[in-house]
Amino acid sequence: MGLKRHWVWTLRYKPFGMQRNEQPGRPLSTRELYSSISHYQQLVFRKYRLLAIQATVNTLVGLCRGLVLTAILALALLFGSLGLAFYLGETTGSVALGFVWVGAGYAVLFAGLWLARKHVFKDGLARVFLNQIRAQWS
Repeated sequence: MGLKRHWVWTLRYKPFGMQRNEQPGRPLSTRELYSSISHYQQLVFRKYRLLAIQATVNTLVGLCRGLVLTAILALALLFGSLGLAFYLGETTGSVALGFVWVGAGYAVLFAGLWLARKHVFKDGLARVFLNQIRAQWS
């Protein structure tokens, strides 16, 4: 009896798909062993496929949540900016001057972000996103 056949006959328990009339101490035939292994392989493949689908769905839900929050914040910023521009226009006596002041404020904000883009966006945000990914996978 070869080593492979000896290994097959020494396996005592069928892990998956045991029929009701089978005795657990009976040795497995080669066909039963192949069937058991292929069933296990299908279960593992199905498990990892479901895990991949779950990770994809979680990513899409997070992306949609971020897009909705971004849209709400953009609308709030728009209406806040319009309100501030009209308020500054009333206090200075010229609505156009109020819009100029709000535009100048945005120019200063964007210039500051442009100067700090490496520190804020590349280092800071990348670190935040990587920490989120590490926390999710551990």
